[in-house]
Order: sequence, then structure tokens, then C-alpha cells
Amino acid sequence: MNDFEIDELASAYLDDAVTDEERARVDSDPALRARVDELRRVRDTLHASAVEPAPAAAREAAIVSALASSPLVDLGAERARRRVRIASIAAAAVLLVGAVGLVLRSASSDSSTKASTAAAASSSSSSSAAEAASPAFSAVPNSVVSAYPDRDALVAGIRATLRSAQPTTAAGAAADSANDESAPRADSTSTTRCPAAQPDHVASLLYREVATLAGAPVQIDVFVLDDGSRRVVVTSSGACTLLFTQSL
Repeated sequence: MNDFEIDELASAYLDDAVTDEERARVDSDPALRARVDELRRVRDTLHASAVEPAPAAAREAAIVSALASSPLVDLGAERARRRVRIASIAAAAVLLVGAVGLVLRSASSDSSTKASTAAAASSSSSSSAAEAASPAFSAVPNSVVSAYPDRDALVAGIRATLRSAQPTTAAGAAADSANDESAPRADSTSTTRCPAAQPDHVASLLYREVATLAGAPVQIDVFVLDDGSRRVVVTSSGACTLLFTQSL
């Protein structure tokens, strides 16, 4: 047992506030008995001492002195200061959350803008690369209209023409195409350009010519596809209807 437990048990024994088991324990332990005897002597000494109460004036003076030396706390002012601190902390938290939200929205907007710009640049680069990869040819002068007896002869003639044609830049091909649209052909006084039925995955227009197929005027358009292959589209110049299309 520690000193505190010994004192507790001895004091309870002295006040006759112990159980039979605790009493037997104290009676059988010389150390506990000695502590009980010591506490009994102190109690008897205090009882024998006559302590006169202090005069009323002395008590009042002691109370006034104690109050003067003790710090006084204004509970109302303390509560008010506490409410101000809590409100300040709440306002700072709201401002912090708002600032974080603004930063996140700004970052998201910047990311979206950069992604859109990159996508547009990529698309533009892809288109430019496709045009550069597919050499364009200017249409051969049509002072004499080509005449083809049948489809096979037309396809063979277009292949031979493309093999002998000179490559030009994409800008030059576009200018030639525009001039070709506006300038009359030797045989085109009675014909009108028709919109060609473009196949899927077209990269660029390679060649255009007005000819005759089995005696009927036709429009011939050759396109380059995304995979680099070529496809010829033959349209009736009078009715602007598709006659046939095939790979070259």
C-alpha cells in the first residue's frame, strides 16, 4: 500500500468507518496501528487547543484584502470577446473555401482552354499534313476535249494523264481549280459544272476534267483519300447524276 492508502485506511479506522475485514487488517499490521496512533494524537491535540475566532473587523479586512489581490473576470465581456473570435474564425473559413473554389474553377477553365487550343492545333496540323502528303496536280488544258468510248478507256486515260501530269502545290491546285471553274472550256459552252459526289474520307481534290463518254458529256473528278489511295468520280454533265466511281 502507498502512503495515501495507508492514511485513508488509518483515518477510517480512527473514525470507526471500516469493515470487519479492514479492522482485522489494521489490528494485525504494526505499521497501520502506529499510523492510527499517530493520527489519534494529532486529533487529540487539536481538540485540546482552544482557538478563538477572529474578530469581525479582522475577517472583513482579510476578505477585502483577498479580493483586492485577486484578478476579477468580467464574464459578460469575456463572452462577448469569445463570440467575436468565433465569428472571425467562421468568416475566415468561408473566405478560404471561396478562394479555393475560385482557384479550382480558374484551373479547370485554363485546362479546358489549353485542351481546346491543343485540339484545334492538332486538327490544323493534321489537315496541313494531309494536304502536304497528297500532291495535287493541275488540270491539263482542255483545248481538245478527251473522248472515251467506254468506262475502261476513260479509267485508263485518267491513269495515263495523272502519270504524266506535273505536281503542283496545294495552293496552286486550289487556284487552278478556281480558274477552271470560272474559265470556259473549249467544249463547255453548253454544259454546267456539277457538284461531284465525294466519297468518304476525302483528303483533297487531285484532278478535274470535262470529257465525253460514249458521246455524252461527263465531268471527271479524282480525289485523294486519307489512306493515300485515289478514286475517280464520273458525273453526267447534263443531268448532274453520278455515272460511276471506282479506285484508280
